[in-house]
This record gives sequence, C-alpha cells and structure tokens, in this order.
Amino acid sequence: MRIKTLTRRFKSTYQKTRPLSIDGSTTDVNSFSDRIPAYPYRELPDKEIRLLRILPGTGCIECVLDQVPESPRPFYYAVSYVWGNANEKRTILLEGMPFQVTKNLYEALYQFRQCPDVGDIGQYYWVDAICMDQDNSAEKSRLVPRMVDIYQLGVLVLAWLGPNGPPAGGIIKRVFQTATLFRRRTPTECLDKALDPKGPSPDNVIKDLFDKAASMWLEWDPVDEDDNIVISSVLGSSYPVMVRAVMELLGRPWFSRVWTFQEACLKPNVTLYAGGHRLDMDQFMFFFKILRMQHRFVFTMPGSGRVVAVTLMDEIFRHILVDSDSENNLRRKEPAEIFIRLYAIATKKQSSDPRDQIYGLVGLLRSIKGGELPAGLRPDYTHSCDEVYWNCAAYLFDATGDLRLLNCDNNRLRDAPSWVPDFRSIHHGPGFRREATVSVSPDKRILTVQGISLGTFCDYIPRCIAADTEITREMISDGVARRIKDIEERIIRPSATLRGIGYEETLDSLFMVVVELLDEGGIPSLRRVFRRLSEPVCTEKSRPAKRNVTNFEYFREDCIKCEIRRQFLLLPDGTIITVNRYDADVRPGDLVCIFKGAPMPSLVRPSGEAYTFVSQCKIRSGTFDQEEFGDDFWTDREVREFRLV
Repeated sequence: MRIKTLTRRFKSTYQKTRPLSIDGSTTDVNSFSDRIPAYPYRELPDKEIRLLRILPGTGCIECVLDQVPESPRPFYYAVSYVWGNANEKRTILLEGMPFQVTKNLYEALYQFRQCPDVGDIGQYYWVDAICMDQDNSAEKSRLVPRMVDIYQLGVLVLAWLGPNGPPAGGIIKRVFQTATLFRRRTPTECLDKALDPKGPSPDNVIKDLFDKAASMWLEWDPVDEDDNIVISSVLGSSYPVMVRAVMELLGRPWFSRVWTFQEACLKPNVTLYAGGHRLDMDQFMFFFKILRMQHRFVFTMPGSGRVVAVTLMDEIFRHILVDSDSENNLRRKEPAEIFIRLYAIATKKQSSDPRDQIYGLVGLLRSIKGGELPAGLRPDYTHSCDEVYWNCAAYLFDATGDLRLLNCDNNRLRDAPSWVPDFRSIHHGPGFRREATVSVSPDKRILTVQGISLGTFCDYIPRCIAADTEITREMISDGVARRIKDIEERIIRPSATLRGIGYEETLDSLFMVVVELLDEGGIPSLRRVFRRLSEPVCTEKSRPAKRNVTNFEYFREDCIKCEIRRQFLLLPDGTIITVNRYDADVRPGDLVCIFKGAPMPSLVRPSGEAYTFVSQCKIRSGTFDQEEFGDDFWTDREVREFRLV
C-alpha cells in the first residue's frame, strides 16, 4: 500500500528520463539530450550518488546508471539482498554494455522489472554491486561508512529474499523432528501436511503466509479474549503450511548476512520480497513472535537469531530517542563499547569478504554515535583481512579491555599476533565488561594483561575427528565407545580420585551442560545414555537395521557426541577443562591462566619472556567451576603480568 500511495503521488510529474526528488523537484541530468551515463564509472563526488534504472521489457535485462546530486533528495528504492555464489554469474546490459551480476541479483532485477507497483514507472534503485565501483578500493572505503545514510536516504528498502523455489524439505523435517524435544506430542501430522508434495506450490505458500501476516489484527486475531494463543485453531488446516513457510524463509541467506543485518535495522521502512510477493518486515516479525510463543522450535532456524537481533536494535534506537539523558543510553557510550555491543547483538553472520565482519557494522555505529569513525574501525579495503582484524582488535582491547573478544572457536589468521581474534568466529555473548589493566603496545604487537597461573595440565586428550564418533538413527560409530573409554580412564576417574569424590558425581558435573539444555529425564537419563554409548558396538551381523531410540534419547546422544569431541585437559588438582577453539594446537607445557576481566580461563604457551595465546577454556568440573571471576574473586589475590605476542 505504501508503494502504491507513493507511486500515485508522483506519477503525474515523474518521468522515466528525469529523477524525482522527495520534495517534488526534478534534476534535469537524465534527459536524453544532456545526460552523462555513470557507466563506465567516473569519479563520484562526495555529494553525489549513482542510481540504477531498469528499462521496461521482457527480454534481456537492460539498465541505465545515472549520477545525481543527493540534494534535493532523490526518490529511489534501496535494494537489500545477498550476493550469493560469486561463481554463478548472469549478464545484463548496463548503458548498452555487458555487465555481470550474481544470479541472485539478476533474479531481483528481473522481479522488480515485473512488479506492477514498483517497476512500471522507470523507478530508481540503489544496488551496491552496480552503484558502487567494486574495483575501486578508495571509493568503497569512503562509501561503506555511509551505507546506513544511503539506505535511509531512499524512500523504501526492498529486501530481496530470493525466488520461491521448492521447499527445503530436509531442513524443515529436521526442525519438526527437533520440535518433539519441546513438546510431548510429536507433530507428525503437521510435518506430513507441511511437506506434502501434492500440497500448494511454494509460491502460493509464501503468498498465503504474507496475506495472513498482513491481515493479522485487522481480519483475524492470533489470541483470544483471555490472551491465549489461538493461531493454530484460527488458521486451521493452513496452519502447518504457514509454519513451513516461516521456517523456509528464516533459512534463506538474507537472514544470516552481515550487510542485511544493518539494512534490516532501518525499520519501519523495510519491505520483504519473496518472489513476486511482499510484506512489511514489521508484520513478518510480529507473526514470527506469535509463532515462537506457540512453538519454541522455530528458534532452531538460523534466521531466528536475526529477528531477535533486529528486535534488540529496535529497543536500542527507541531508548536513544526516549531516554536521551540516561546513562544507559548507548549514544553516550564510547565508540569501542558501542561497536562491541553491536557485534554481540549481531551474533554470527556471513560475509563474502571477511573484512565486512567489521565494516558491515560501522554504519550502525555512525548512526548511533555520529561523527568520524575511530581509525581502528575506519574501512580501508587496501588492507588484508589479517591487518583489518589486527587494527580493530588493538583498538577495541586498548579502548575497553574487554577480554571476551578472545573467545572464538576457530582462528584462520596467519599474519597477526596470537591474541588477535578471528572476527568470523567470535562468541562474545551479551553485555560488556571493561578492564583497565589491559593495554596494547604502541606498535600493536603486544597485549598486556594481568592474572594468575593455575599451572600446566597433567594429562590431555586432543580433539577427535568427527567421522570417528558419528552417531545417527541407524548406527553408532565404534569410535564413540573408544573415545568415551579414553575420557573415562584418563580424565573422569583420575579427576574423581584426585578430588576425593565419586565417579558419577564427576560425570554429572562434566556433562551438566547436556542436562541443562533440556530438563526431560535429568541426570538419570544422561547416565543411561552415556552408559549405552560406552558399550562396544555389536558386530555387523547382529546390528539392527534401525536402533530403537526415542527422540529425546537421540538428541541426548547427539549432545554427548558434541561434548566428547572436545579437547580435554586434566589439572593436577583434578579440575577438568575443555578447550574452546577446536583448531587449537595444545602442547605439553602450555599454561592455564585466569586473566582479570576475562569470564573464563585461557591457555597460553611460554615464548621467551612473553606468551603465545592458544585459546580460552571452560572449567567443566572442579576448582572454580561456575565461578564468574568478578571483582570479588580478585580481592587479595596476587596477580602477575602476562605479555601476549
């Protein structure tokens, strides 16, 4: 409706060859007599912007590119999309010349050309892959911090989720099966209806979902007078299909990319497009929130985290506007703290260029704080990924001392100090923790921290290969029993002996994370499943075609499988520690330390008078288990200095 209103408002004065401004004025740079094409690319001044126009037609996609002033404010749609597979290219004509774009962008341009309410008046679009010279590092470095401004300058953000192809049955089936872990009744009927090949087409499913979400509270209510959720009974037989549609959309790449997170936070001016169907993002998110109250298992879809993150950003922006004088107002914080909070909210996100794990968030930082970006966060695409992460980490550690940035599950950097985290795999967690004793040397090579040493370990078990401990509904790898036996004999039983406690008490504390994940069955169930997995696998002749296990037991088996694959360390006092980084190269002589400001211990390796950082660790059982290492912990403790290189 919003697009149609805007179209009617401007259609009488808007011409295909003249870009329209929001205030109704026109800029006569697009007339056929004097327009200068913006492609091949020419220099883009600070106060100008390139805009794309899709020419009408039915054959090859033809576009023109104009370079127009930002004032008066031009009328255009900003397109939010994911690039997709860089090797899947399609060719369009840009100013009559072949121009390659990714398959996903080609499908978006094709769809917008067909849209009766968007593409029929020669409307302008801003598309980063075309409107920015991707081969010009200086231009990209200058425009990336302004991405939020560019999207907010447009009249509307069109979020292209992709075409509506066959449903991702495998993913949806796994999610429905996981649902049995949260509800006693297995939703078999719901699963059968949702995956029925004779059911409605994928495109019709999305259409029905968008129609229902758009009419919620207007034509039907998802709750009754007593605030009970009645969405399943109201929607009736179409409900399973609606659930499938939501999960299918949440599984699309748009909900997991770093740039689309920034663009999604510009609500309420975001409209989702799936194929030829559209829906305001606000309406989709509200439908999702109602659905998650009914079915917690929708949280298992990758895109659910994005919806939660955008909701948190909504609250932040609202707090900035309403409580401008509050000390908790994020705008009053320093840029480094704001960035860390944004990074934690965004959670894990994908990007084609690993440098965009940093640069994809600086636009939001500027929109909150304003002013110039700090040097450590300023985009510079002439720097390598290692250099970008190094500069960013040095700035954040020196400005905040938040050592939770050290916690990543993998580190692929090769030309940076050991303490520089790989921002592609950081697990920072919520909140923020400042530590004044942390500092970075002027040459950015040494991270200095304070803490205590717990000493080295007396035994350790390296991480195992996943294929050696595979567990499916049909079989259990014989490597599972061998791995469990190794952990029992070298970690669990020695720990119990050193601490003077029983074997089962040590086992329970070691795998408490599995018990806490789901309360069904509790510790007795954990012990039963653990004992079954520790039994040697039967011979091939006597092995059943399919094991007789319940969904709960299978899920617990899967959780235990993930736990036993970790690297285990046993300290001399019987404390059991696991290593967070799965690629960490643990060696005899490595030290377990606790740093001030860190929420968990760290593993370091002596290197002359300094130390090499290996990984953060988690205490699973023993001394300091469940300790948060706050200010009270450090009272009256003698700390020493650690220089990490």
